[in-house]
Amino acid sequence: MRREGLTLIEVLIAMAFIGIVFAALAALQIGNLRITRAATLETARLEVALEQFESIKRSIEGNFDTFKSDCTVASPPPKCTVSDSEGRFEWEASISGDTIDEDGLVSVVVLVSDSLGSITFRQYVSCLDVATGDRPSVFSPGACTEGGS
Repeated sequence: MRREGLTLIEVLIAMAFIGIVFAALAALQIGNLRITRAATLETARLEVALEQFESIKRSIEGNFDTFKSDCTVASPPPKCTVSDSEGRFEWEASISGDTIDEDGLVSVVVLVSDSLGSITFRQYVSCLDVATGDRPSVFSPGACTEGGS
């Protein structure tokens, strides 16, 4: 004699299956939240690094030759290394004018860190960024002159 409906065993098996599916979905969601948080922090660190780089770049462009000659690895003056904090992030920037000799480049390295990680951003400021006269081109190659920037 068969009654209509589900037995207690069938209901328990179905509930266990649904529980396993929900647990797997919850684990996926937690993983997604962790990845999203890490990406958000990485983006925020990069934004701070870019903001500091742009500020330093404006200073360098205002007096390129001084930064190129004064900011040497051997004995950098205080203006060549700066650090501060912004919100939850701490940042440190170093400026070096002799990393690539004779090429008219000033290296800027910005390190941004917090309690969960850090990012290093390295970029170069070229004498071409500040040149006002004839710029080197495909037809007229050459490095920037010391007095031409």
